[in-house]
Amino acid sequence: MIFNIRYNLLEVPEYINKTITILEGHRKYEINNEIEYYYIELDKYRKSNPDISKPINQWLAFIDMEKGDWLEMAKKENKEIKEAVEEYETLTGDALVKRLAEVRMLGEMEEQAALSAAKDEGKKQNKISTAKKLLKLKMPIEQIVEVTELTKEEIIKLEKESKK
Repeated sequence: MIFNIRYNLLEVPEYINKTITILEGHRKYEINNEIEYYYIELDKYRKSNPDISKPINQWLAFIDMEKGDWLEMAKKENKEIKEAVEEYETLTGDALVKRLAEVRMLGEMEEQAALSAAKDEGKKQNKISTAKKLLKLKMPIEQIVEVTELTKEEIIKLEKESKK
């Protein structure tokens, strides 16, 4: 887990610190010893002279974006950083591009909602079909409610429709 902090939190000189102690003094209660927590203090990072050849410092230059020269060096050193910067500039630069990205995202969300609604409707139709079959077998309405999870009113309505 990484905490990216824009101010100084810890009274230590390093800008990247790691800890795994969860409940100091109660070690038998530590339930997630396998998780490492990293605290990255960007203010300390900015004031340091980081080695931009290290990937962690390249990514911090990208996250921070306050020191343009560090970011330029990071882009030269790391292809992924260069691609991330290009993607970021695409998404934040041109208003039309941003709008298209928003429309694409909304379209994807609407598609997922429609698929979910269709899936729910399909489940409902299966329950209705099952209820009709159980009504033909003269099963008590209370049991049909329990089996299909339809309401008593819905089943009574189906029963009336089947008698027409």
